[in-house]
Amino acid sequence: MIISYLRTNKNASYFIYAFSVLVIAIAVFLPQRSQDVYAQTGCAEPTCPPGYFPFCMRTCDFGWPDGSGCFDNSSCVDCNEIPGGCGEPEPVYSQAYYQNYYQGYYEGYYQSYYQGYYQGYYEGYYQSYYQGYYEGYYEGYYQSYYQGYYEGYYEGYYQSYYQGYYEGGYEGAYEDSYYTGPDLIASYTSPASGSAGGITLTGRVTNQGDTGTGSFTSYFEVQASSTLSWTSPAITLAASANQVVTASRGLGAGSYQVRLCADGAGTITESNEANNCSAWSPLTVTAGAAPDLVASYTSPSSGTEGSITLTGQATNQGTSATGPFASYFEVQGSGTLSGPSAPITLAASASATITASRTFTAAGSPYQVRLCADGYGAVVESNESNNCSSWASLTISPAAGPPSGGTFPTLTL
Repeated sequence: MIISYLRTNKNASYFIYAFSVLVIAIAVFLPQRSQDVYAQTGCAEPTCPPGYFPFCMRTCDFGWPDGSGCFDNSSCVDCNEIPGGCGEPEPVYSQAYYQNYYQGYYEGYYQSYYQGYYQGYYEGYYQSYYQGYYEGYYEGYYQSYYQGYYEGYYEGYYQSYYQGYYEGGYEGAYEDSYYTGPDLIASYTSPASGSAGGITLTGRVTNQGDTGTGSFTSYFEVQASSTLSWTSPAITLAASANQVVTASRGLGAGSYQVRLCADGAGTITESNEANNCSAWSPLTVTAGAAPDLVASYTSPSSGTEGSITLTGQATNQGTSATGPFASYFEVQGSGTLSGPSAPITLAASASATITASRTFTAAGSPYQVRLCADGYGAVVESNESNNCSSWASLTISPAAGPPSGGTFPTLTL
């Protein structure tokens, strides 16, 4: 009946024929295909005893394409454990196996390894290493090394070495070298301007040394067409002490440069003798009411050795009267003075004759003499540089003696 059905139904015949061919192909070629699959894995099949089916598969880590990360999984499978036995045309690993393998191994590998690699290694690397490097190494380097270098080494170097050198070595050397003993310095304070006549100059003298001084005087130096020196009263200074000094004299109208020199006479032995004078400061003096004393030498121009009376004249050519003052005659070269004269006062434009006596010998003739009005600086004047007259010549002759070369008469008693 089946044959009759097939003869009458061509489609069914074709189906049966195709199905038979498929069964024969599976029975003949599938075992060989399985062997090819195994061989294509690159894995050497094991030699199995009768009743066992050879199984081998090589697995390679995707991270090592050169195969260095591959490993073989080979074994002999008991044919009784294979559905249908070893002779069945159905391969050991069916479509379900390959699908399970694909989904289980590949997807599991992809998800577990690749994604795990990406998320675990790459992201972990990025977060742990890179960020850790940035936060741990770079920031740690910056904070620990750089800031530590800056704060620890540089600042420590600066504070310990440089400041220690500067304060301990340089300043110590400076103090040891220069600040042993007294060291006087001066500063000019005032004024910067004033009226002709009485000008009071003010300054400060400081002993910056480490020991006190003996008594010393200072002077104000006034620089114009010539240089004048006004001496202050004597003082003493302890170590690190200072004192204001003043001096008063008259100056005529004009522009001057003024400075103060401590220990101008060089009385004190100091650790530094080159810093006693202050810098020059400007002083402007305008015209004003003040006395102005001038002097002239009158006589004599010659005389006989012995006591000689010198005569001169003091004149106040200023615009106000003077206080009491004394004058003297000065003899050039002898280093001695002929006075002083008795103190006098002079109204504005008034004059007075000044006299003084002194003994002269012929041996020193001729002499140069002059008169100095207010020679001791008692009067504050508008001009202190014109108090002395010009030098005048004084010739002294020997005194007369007894005649020589004659005879004395005889005196009989």
